[in-house]
Amino acid sequence: MDENKILTKYNHLCNNHNINDYINNKGNRRMYYLLPRWITNLDDEWISRIRFNKELSKYDLNPQLYYDIISLNIKNISDRPRCPVCGNYLKFISICNGYYITCSRKCGTINSMTEDRRLSVSNQFKGLKRSQESRRKQSESLKGKVVISDDNKRKLSELMRNRIVSDSTRKRMSESFRNKWSDPEYRIRMKQIRSNYYKDNPDKLDKFIKCYKKNTKRGYYNSKKYSDGNSIFYMSSYELKFLELCDKSDNVIKISKPPRFYYNYNGINRVYIPDFKVELSSGKVLIIEIKPAKFLDNDQVVSKKNSALIECKKLDYEYRIVTELDLKIGLEFINSL
Repeated sequence: MDENKILTKYNHLCNNHNINDYINNKGNRRMYYLLPRWITNLDDEWISRIRFNKELSKYDLNPQLYYDIISLNIKNISDRPRCPVCGNYLKFISICNGYYITCSRKCGTINSMTEDRRLSVSNQFKGLKRSQESRRKQSESLKGKVVISDDNKRKLSELMRNRIVSDSTRKRMSESFRNKWSDPEYRIRMKQIRSNYYKDNPDKLDKFIKCYKKNTKRGYYNSKKYSDGNSIFYMSSYELKFLELCDKSDNVIKISKPPRFYYNYNGINRVYIPDFKVELSSGKVLIIEIKPAKFLDNDQVVSKKNSALIECKKLDYEYRIVTELDLKIGLEFINSL
């Protein structure tokens, strides 16, 4: 039977909500409870604890529901006591003791603190940084133990999406991120972490690249010469122009995804993916990088180029950087590759 219906039914019959009138301690740990007339339709009866639980079950009751009725006078289980710290429902102890004061030891510690003590503890940990070794050990100890179901992930996602953040909190978060990213060491560390992540998860790198450049023309182009599907993703108008010229040229047989290369820049190992891999009618294979002419002398572009030249030589490929100046020549340039 539904617990809410049980509460409504017996609350309507109960007129006395003083818990002391329902408990009788006869000493030597002999506790007796009153089974009242408004439950059984019989005379009031004092019963020992063990027998009392069995008798309650005959009337669709249990000790927690009994306590809710005679002591708390609640008519819905949603009105049961909650933790004053986190708001979770409290655990029921017994008819004599009722509910716990807090839901956990952590909340109990917080609840017992005075405001001055709470601020003192907070100030002790504010700005305290954990070492990388400590973070690594904790991560390894939790690996494989903490598993979040897809349903819980969806609920957490909805909760975070619908949360309301005050202007003051948003301002503090913004200042915190700004201070972190203004630190050169922090930026280098984050770039190294990201590089290692995509090196270990290459299948997620394409999605990251598509979302990375937002100020350039992007989209999908349906190329009849693209071997890895019906459409190829381009990230600039120059890349689109190059694809259109390749489709018109008889010199280009096939276009496909290029291999990944690894290079070192500013002491950080990084992943480099050129734009296209092009196979020509002569049998030559080109690795194409589309780049504006003004960036050719950029240190990072040069570092990518040097690394790609070494790797392409091993694979018997040819590495070429194509600029907007080459694309202006048009079909003649593609045929001359």
